[in-house]
Amino acid sequence: MSLSTEITGGICNRPADFPIRSKSDESGNQRVVGAGMVMAGLCVFSAVAGRLGFIGRPFGDDPAIFIYMGKFVAEGGRLYQGLFDTKPPGVALLMSGLWRVLGDWWAGYVILQMVLSALAAWGLGVAARRAVCPRAQRPTTLFAAVYLNFYLFVFSGFQLETLLAAFAVLAAVAALRSLQRPSAGLDLLVGIAAGCAAMLKPGAAAVAIAFLAAVMVRPSCESPRWWKRALSVGVGLMLPAAGVLWWCHERQIIESLPMIWHEIQLYTQQTPLGWPFWIKWPLLGLVFGFPVVVRLVTSGRPAEPDGPTCRVSIWTFALIWLGLELAGVAMQRRMYLYYFLVLAPPMALIYGLLPRPDRWWPILAGLSPALLVSIAMSAWSARALSQGVSMLPASRYLIEHTRARDAIWGEPMARLVLETNRPAGARFATAWYFANHDDAPNIFLKQLLEDWERTRPLYIVLPANQKQWVRDVTEIVPSLSMRPVRKKNFLLAWGMIDAYLDHHYKLETTLDGRHLFRRVDR
Repeated sequence: MSLSTEITGGICNRPADFPIRSKSDESGNQRVVGAGMVMAGLCVFSAVAGRLGFIGRPFGDDPAIFIYMGKFVAEGGRLYQGLFDTKPPGVALLMSGLWRVLGDWWAGYVILQMVLSALAAWGLGVAARRAVCPRAQRPTTLFAAVYLNFYLFVFSGFQLETLLAAFAVLAAVAALRSLQRPSAGLDLLVGIAAGCAAMLKPGAAAVAIAFLAAVMVRPSCESPRWWKRALSVGVGLMLPAAGVLWWCHERQIIESLPMIWHEIQLYTQQTPLGWPFWIKWPLLGLVFGFPVVVRLVTSGRPAEPDGPTCRVSIWTFALIWLGLELAGVAMQRRMYLYYFLVLAPPMALIYGLLPRPDRWWPILAGLSPALLVSIAMSAWSARALSQGVSMLPASRYLIEHTRARDAIWGEPMARLVLETNRPAGARFATAWYFANHDDAPNIFLKQLLEDWERTRPLYIVLPANQKQWVRDVTEIVPSLSMRPVRKKNFLLAWGMIDAYLDHHYKLETTLDGRHLFRRVDR
């Protein structure tokens, strides 16, 4: 083995990657450095502006539910009984920990996800350099930095997919190192990190499965027997699951898990595969495929071949990881854009593995559309941030006109409860659960009315155009418009809500597009 090969761990041909340059190349080097600074600056600006801009849009619908879930559980509430959601219990456990640290500090949640995405991009790039070749670090890092912060995929200031991606990248970093230098400790770490991700969404275990597949195809690399490595990964996967199950036992919610699993199955099986599902696949291919094609076409001749390495296993790992993540997105069926964020890490690794030099301009040309979209759309959030962060007018009104023990409810409810610190008037943080499956409007309406009779919320807050909103969503949203039975039940459920309000509440005021109804029979 040559000295250059030994220095790089037998991974990359050092002379081909680091040629000796003469003084005549200095001006060229300066141009390369300048291009690099432009590229790095755009990536940083896009990520920071896109993420921090969400501070001006506090407690969006999904983030508010997650944060309220953390508050509810941290304060001793029983998940699925006092608060309904179709997320696995690992989400509530994680969010309760975040609530104890961040409380209702919205900016903290936004900053946390920005930091996690930055660490994930940097860590994946370093792992690619060590496992593949020094020239793999730059494209991997920049691709991950752009797409982990791609505005359309980020969607809001706090979303589970960013946490999933961070855990998955940690598992991938350990997997790449272990493929290069097998270690039982690294194999265990792969399982633990993937297991933590799987506690948020089961499909996130894809990275561990891909690693085991890569272990099976390592004919040229000395390593322990595959079943020993599989055992280490399996033990790692079970540790987070055991911790969550123990927590469920302590909180006495294990008996609710079959019901939640049934609801998740109905939600998935009864989601129609309409045009939004099919049209997003070619768009997804365009978004991720464009930078790959540009780099392959414009980067010049292929890079010098790498030295002795386990490239086959690394390609196997990356491709199977991507394939399993794609399958996980498809199985969720509703194809919300933020589902695609988990595809960014495996695509970044594949992008870095391409046998091309790590020249700046081809990378910039390929990533520029995603960069420009993120920068342009983040201006909207930045404009909201420039106007300052304040609570909803409805929340201020409720604080002034209720006592600390008075229950409230709203559509949506979570932000109102977080900002007012008033008890929730029902177990549902939103009536959008009525669209989960065909029987959901009937089942959940009954539970909602039972909760209202028990808690007797002093105020109920609804959109001022609520009746028109109900009619519109049944015609526009595929999960309603393409399911006639669900659409009918959804309209009937809202009709009964209107009847309940007419009998027990009166409209007191309208603030910022929200009707505030006060109970009259308390």
